[in-house]
Amino acid sequence: METSTWLMQRNAPPARETHLRLPFVHRAATQTLSLAEGAAWSVHSPRAGLVVQCETGKLWLTVEGDPEDHILLAPDRFCVPTRGRVAVLALAPSSIEVTSAPNLAH
Repeated sequence: METSTWLMQRNAPPARETHLRLPFVHRAATQTLSLAEGAAWSVHSPRAGLVVQCETGKLWLTVEGDPEDHILLAPDRFCVPTRGRVAVLALAPSSIEVTSAPNLAH
């Protein structure tokens, strides 16, 4: 089973999955989210360049098509190198900042 599938289907304390729509516009857009321990968050990034920063806590991050998972501790950040689904699991109560890549096509 792929890690991202396991991440989304794991048997843990009740996890709340939060979906976020980020506006992919001509300038970068930033959202800050708080995740309880065990909470999952995911987004489909239509292009490379999405940045996930761990402000507080500890996160497990996986990207569709990436064979490696990533652990982020505050103040680590991860720039998603490709488009696709990004899934994050809070391993501790966490705060994350998500910044979309600006749309440079005119």
